Amino acid sequence: MLGDMSVFEYEALEYEDRLLIHNALAETTTRHIVANEGLFTPRPFSPAANPSQLLETTHLFPVPATFDDVGDELGIRTLARVAAGNLDEAIRQELRKQKSFISLAEHNRREGKHLFNLTTHQKMIDVADYDAVWTEFTEHDHWQDDSGIGISRGVTTIEAFDMAASEVAQKIGHVFMSFPRTDTIMRLAETFKGRQAERQRENPHVRFIDIDALIETNNRDMRVGIREWLGVSPSSRIHRLGRHATGRYFNWAIEGATTQVEYGDDHRPERIQLGKVAKGVVDVLKHGYSIPIVLWDQDDPIVELGEVTEVKSMADVAQIQEWQRKTLARRLNMPDEAVTIRQETA
Repeated sequence: MLGDMSVFEYEALEYEDRLLIHNALAETTTRHIVANEGLFTPRPFSPAANPSQLLETTHLFPVPATFDDVGDELGIRTLARVAAGNLDEAIRQELRKQKSFISLAEHNRREGKHLFNLTTHQKMIDVADYDAVWTEFTEHDHWQDDSGIGISRGVTTIEAFDMAASEVAQKIGHVFMSFPRTDTIMRLAETFKGRQAERQRENPHVRFIDIDALIETNNRDMRVGIREWLGVSPSSRIHRLGRHATGRYFNWAIEGATTQVEYGDDHRPERIQLGKVAKGVVDVLKHGYSIPIVLWDQDDPIVELGEVTEVKSMADVAQIQEWQRKTLARRLNMPDEAVTIRQETA
């Protein structure tokens, strides 16, 4: 793996390269399209129509939206209910029980403290649905500016409600896109290496395309963008001097990839493996308080909030994931050893 100083030159990419990357990202979403029963469909590669598909872009800004339906325009509340169904209602029921915590979170936000809602990631929709409901329950004058979510770039390759799924997320607030490190993407890296060898045999002067550097650059730029939005980067601190800076809410499934689940003949999970959290997330989480959240969509969905944690190191992140792991095993009535955390870096 390349060091953090790797910088990718996007101008080296030809159309065919961008299409190959889009298709590899799309492959990471295939099982989610199947699992979500018609909610998602593939979105063709067209950066002109879908600006979020531009690889240079890691930060998407909010678009006008309301929680209520307005004429033929579906509001966020309806979109969330249609997309997540039982899970959406379960999140609402849990947050209704958390009025004191929500009041404290809003007080802390007004005092300039950031809160990171860190969810498990069984399905593509879960963290987005939690984001939507949390934002509704904490609605205030600048709710879109103060709400953010981290998603995979794979979301730009699928369609929901006749628009790119990433555009749906923009209705809730700011969107920051990471490059996933799934097996599919790692195979993409090997494909690129083969193509580069062929190109350089044909033309020794052709630019070398380093897919590892692309992933590193994307994810580093995403984290920089999040810190700037939070107002904790040096440039944003200068910009905010002399003004009272309020805190913000960031919703993140920090595993880096959706949870791997093996189901038995009775369609109940027999083994679960959570993704390993990348080290770079600490650079973001250390600027606020984090709350671990377990979400699990089933006939009787699981929604459980843990204890607020101040993250200062990867050891604190490991503690958060360990709570999520144990909670999943307990709530799903599974043996403790049947729920694990992937060991290699995601």
